[in-house]
Order: sequence, then structure tokens, then C-alpha cells
Amino acid sequence: MLNREKDFSKGAGGKTQPTDTKFRNWVQSMGLCDIWRTWNPRVVQYTHTSAVHGTHSRLDYFLMPATDVPLQSGPRILLRGISDHSP
Repeated sequence: MLNREKDFSKGAGGKTQPTDTKFRNWVQSMGLCDIWRTWNPRVVQYTHTSAVHGTHSRLDYFLMPATDVPLQSGPRILLRGISDHSP
């Protein structure tokens, strides 16, 4: 997860995982950005619901080169249908 505080329903209580750090470092090293979070820095919205664990997460990312951010016109997370993931 890129931002466990904002993208996981347990917030800061969710323990950072080694894969979080590796993923974040990879995104930065490739010059990418999470375009949804860039456009929605304070919004809490999730793309995945786990009924078993009683948690919500934003697991689905739209990564793009940071240089292309001005070309984007406002990404959004759509309503979830029958899946446990939102488009």
C-alpha cells in the first residue's frame, strides 16, 4: 500500500508491511505517481472490501508518470457492483 494511513480502514493502526515500503520505493524510483491520490489528497475512499477481516482498502492503483499529471482530468473511483473491488 502506498499510504496505509489513508488507504486502509484501520488507518495508522494498520501495521506497515515490508511490501508497502518496497512498492512505494519502486513507484518513486520509476518516477510514477498515484494519480487518484494526487487529485484527492484528503479523500478516504476504498476499492476493496474484505468481509472476512472487516476492513476496507484502496488496493487498486492507477499509476502514471509524474510528468503526465497535467494531462489527467480528475480520476475517480466508481461504485462497486457485485465484485469485492470497485472499478
